[in-house]
Amino acid sequence: MSARKNHSPNLNILSQVPIRRLSFVMKYIAEGNLWDEFEAHLEDEGYTELMISAEPIAAMQDLIRQKVATGNEVHKRGQRFMDSIGCGGGHPTLPPKFPGGDGGDGGPPVE
Repeated sequence: MSARKNHSPNLNILSQVPIRRLSFVMKYIAEGNLWDEFEAHLEDEGYTELMISAEPIAAMQDLIRQKVATGNEVHKRGQRFMDSIGCGGGHPTLPPKFPGGDGGDGGPPVE
């Protein structure tokens, strides 16, 4: 297998994936304890990062915060996820809110 080092994503072929399909794949990996193999395979293919909007990441954080607020424990990996996302330094952050709600009409940020 030849590795594609420093692979840059082709932004012209991005696709939307239903949450249910992503969940199905993640459950398959978890049930088969394939995380290390999955990660190694992607890295061998030259993929060291995945592109994902900051908005669903923030939604996942919100769910974790709700769980914590009701007494659920956040384990080490969950805490690392909560600490790393949206803090800058290469991690995704949410864009400023713009009038119209789409974040892209060119208007000034809403305070």
